[in-house]
Parts: sequence; C-alpha cells; structure tokens
Amino acid sequence: MTSTALSASPFNRVLFILYGVSALAGMAVGLYNPIIAVMMKAAGYSDTAIGGASSLFFLCVILTAPLAGFLTQRISMRLALACGLVLAGTASCLFAYAQTGAEWFGYRGLLGAGIGLYLIGGQSAVNTFANDRNRTIVGGLHALCFGIGMGVGPILGTALYEVTAALAMFVCAGILFVGAPVVLIGLPVEVASKPRALRLAQIKRISLALHAVFAYGVAEAILMSLFPVFMLDRGYSMTTMSIAFSAFVVGGIISTVPLTKWADKAGQERVLAFCACVGVLGSLAMTLSTHPYIAMAASAVTGACLGPVFALALALLGRRLPKEDLAGGSAVFTAFFSLGSMVAPWLAALIMAQLGSLHIFTLSTLLFATLLVRLVVARPAVQQASGA
Repeated sequence: MTSTALSASPFNRVLFILYGVSALAGMAVGLYNPIIAVMMKAAGYSDTAIGGASSLFFLCVILTAPLAGFLTQRISMRLALACGLVLAGTASCLFAYAQTGAEWFGYRGLLGAGIGLYLIGGQSAVNTFANDRNRTIVGGLHALCFGIGMGVGPILGTALYEVTAALAMFVCAGILFVGAPVVLIGLPVEVASKPRALRLAQIKRISLALHAVFAYGVAEAILMSLFPVFMLDRGYSMTTMSIAFSAFVVGGIISTVPLTKWADKAGQERVLAFCACVGVLGSLAMTLSTHPYIAMAASAVTGACLGPVFALALALLGRRLPKEDLAGGSAVFTAFFSLGSMVAPWLAALIMAQLGSLHIFTLSTLLFATLLVRLVVARPAVQQASGA
C-alpha cells in the first residue's frame, strides 16, 4: 500500500485520477443510454425490444462480475479498469454501424461487460486507496463525479445526435478510451494476490451492504423508467414532471458529500438508517401528494436521502472485508446492484398492474423499510461486527 493511499485526505493524486475517470465513465453512460434508445426506436424496434436491450446490459454486468473479480484480484485493478473502458469504447464504436437485431443486442451486451469490468475495478480501487478515516467521503466523491458526468452526458449526446448518431457514439467511445491510459499510467501498481471466493461468513458480514445496494438499484431503476410516466398519468404537466425528476437528482448530488462526511464520523450504519427512514417517508409523500409543489419537495428530499446510499453501502463493504477479499466483494456488490436495476422495472410494473399506479414505489419502500429494521434491531450485532 502506498503512502498516498494511507492519507486521511480525500484529495490526493491517486484519488483525483479515480474521480476524473469516474466522471468520464459517467459522461459516457449518460450519453449512450438515451442515444441508443433513440437509435433503436428510429430503426423500428419496439419498446419491448428496447427495454429488453436495457435489461441485457445489466445481465451482462452480472455475468461479467466473476471474471472482473478474478482479474481485479489476481492480476491488477488497473488492468480491469482499463480493459473495461476499452471494451465499452469498442462497443460504442460498433454501435455506429449496427443494423441487425443481433448486432444491437450483441453490442449492448459487450457494453455491459465493459462497464461491469470498470465498475468492479473502480469500486475495488476506491476501497483499496481509501481508509477508515475517509472511506465514505471518498466513495461519495467518486459517486458524485459519476453522477455529474451522467448529467452532462445526455446534454452532450443530444447536441451530437443532432449532427449525426454515429458522431455521438464515436465521441462516447473517445471519452472512454481517454480513461484507459490515464488509469494505466496514473494508478500505482498493486501486488496481485491469490484469488479466492467469498466464504459464507464473509457474505454475511456484507449482507447489509448488499441489501442496501440492491434496494438502491431498484429505486433508481423505478425512478428512471416509471416515475416520469406515473407523474404524467397523475395529471402533472411535463414541466412539473421534469422539475420533480431533476429535484430528485439534484437532491442526491447536494447531499452526497455532507452525508458521506458525516458517515465517516458517525458510522455508515447510523447514516444509512437515517437515509432509509427518510427515504421511505419521502417515497410515500411522492406517491400520495396531490399538489405539484409537495411532489417536487418530496422528490428533492427523497433524492437527498437515497442518493448517497450507494457510496454508504460501498464504504460499509470496504470496512467489513479484508483487502484480499475486496475484489470478490466488489464483484458481488456490483452484481446485486445490477440485479436490482434489471428486475425492478418489470416487478414494479407488475405490482402497479395488480394494485394500481399508487404502488409504483411499493417494492423499493419495502426493501428500504426492511433494511431500516435490520439496522435498528441488529444494531448491537452490527457494532460488534464493525469492531471485529
């Protein structure tokens, strides 16, 4: 471990590189997601096919997780990061020439595999080059940079798409390719360790982190896919829907740094319980509100509490596992997030079809409510495990 990694400051050369590459990756993800959907729609594919391609992306992230964990642990985090960026960039280039259904789905899967490698390598790097004094704030800044990139990506992508769709995908590829040499040159060389699978005892130690990130994946996927439609169905205008949606995103961006900084002092479990509690109440308010201003305010509060959950869960995982298990833990962590993102739109839509549109957040609310119960009821055990 380098002295850089042991610094209590969340700002040093290595961490700045991770933040910068995270922003590049977020920009690329924010760029290609809407552009690919528009390209497929223009090519005549149904909404079902477009949704299936999106689910395939997360499925390939899950399928790549064991390989990414092995590569990160056995060879190098730098290599996993760089390979993921290059693979995703290559898929972006290929999208510019996609014509058949097999090509659309194949390149989407390749993109998912590349992003899976990047995510797992990046999460392992964050926990490796952080420490218990700054672990949560480092994860929060890493997630914040990714989120800012995702916010810039659609704006850039829309401007480029108006010129030509191929240009948008080539620029996306260029953004990803830039990150590869930065990672290979800028990150320190780690000593490879013998790969080992997580034992059941280790899985139990990080079960709270896995629960939290699965719930986060579910909530984010429902918000992205179903919340705009829900708002419009309730009679809200397009402007109100856009503001409420933006309020959720902005709330998460604003709260990430202060809440993760608080978690480094008060403990990830305590802040996670606070976020779960307010997130549940905020989700209920978003669903039941009949006034647009209440819906906007509830959206902002909910986003502020749920936005930092990913970073809190990742930091909790990093604190609960020894260094040699971080790669395997990050692979499982990413798989749980991707699984939640993949199944949420289908399950939430099924619940809404059976119980009504007011139950849009019922699935995510139940997941966060049970997480809160686990954190409160098992608090002595959690504190004992933290000190183990």
